[in-house]
Amino acid sequence: MDPRKNPQVVVDLHRLLQSLSDRTAALLSSLENWDPLHKPVREIDDQVRKVVPMVRSLLPQSDVASVDYDTGHRFSAAPKRATILYIDDNPDRLMLLRSVLEMKGYTVLTADHGRKGLELFLSEAVDLVILDFHMPGMNGDAVAGKMRKLRPTIPILIFSGSLSLPDKIIAMVDGFISTSEEPEVLLERIGNLLGRMSARAS
Repeated sequence: MDPRKNPQVVVDLHRLLQSLSDRTAALLSSLENWDPLHKPVREIDDQVRKVVPMVRSLLPQSDVASVDYDTGHRFSAAPKRATILYIDDNPDRLMLLRSVLEMKGYTVLTADHGRKGLELFLSEAVDLVILDFHMPGMNGDAVAGKMRKLRPTIPILIFSGSLSLPDKIIAMVDGFISTSEEPEVLLERIGNLLGRMSARAS
């Protein structure tokens, strides 16, 4: 029997893949300042991120909506994870926030400059954008302006080292948070914006 047609095997594989992704992200976060191990773990994480989507693409999605086990318990597949696009030219901040967001259960796409971010915004199903303001080539307000014209309903947060921004820029986006704030402030705002999106969709 093809194991992909066994609902229990499919659910177990999805959970194993998710656990593998979460564990490498957590390990990267804990080793951020431990240089001897950080590079090899980074390479392992990159490989995992290439392998996991390929394996997932081979697994049927419709068969894992719900599965009855002999124990009598009913397990449901995890809901779709929101996809966040994070654009920042600071590589350390980019990697750190990506790890934090992934540990919170989000799928994270990253770009280190505005044009690359716009390409991902157009090609991927993005649910929310986090955007640095001061970037070479194209500042955050220019990127946000183009995104608003392309897909006006997608929430955009500016996450920047600036303590304040002009009112006309604040009015263009769904929120501004300084990097000096605690991470929980950003995570709470993300949760609120995605919650509103979900409520409007339903």
